[in-house]
Amino acid sequence: TVFVKADFGDISDVVIDGNYLDGGSYTIFGGDTASHHVTNVSITDNTFGLSKLYGQLLTARWTGPTVVTGNTTTAGQPVGQPAEPSAAATA
Repeated sequence: TVFVKADFGDISDVVIDGNYLDGGSYTIFGGDTASHHVTNVSITDNTFGLSKLYGQLLTARWTGPTVVTGNTTTAGQPVGQPAEPSAAATA
């Protein structure tokens, strides 16, 4: 699981490329805070395992832009744009 959240300062130019990633509520998760932001994230050419609770990506809370391309699951399914948070995940 990868967690990128701007609790203590701005975060930019994050590259997550060519990895095997698995697990977590969301395998890649993160977000902005009231005063700090996550920007310029690239999530490319990764393979995602199937052991996640809600989804592979939850980056809707990042300011952006976020590039998501070339990612697949171990079952060969494409991993597309990040999911919106589910009600259970935000409760």
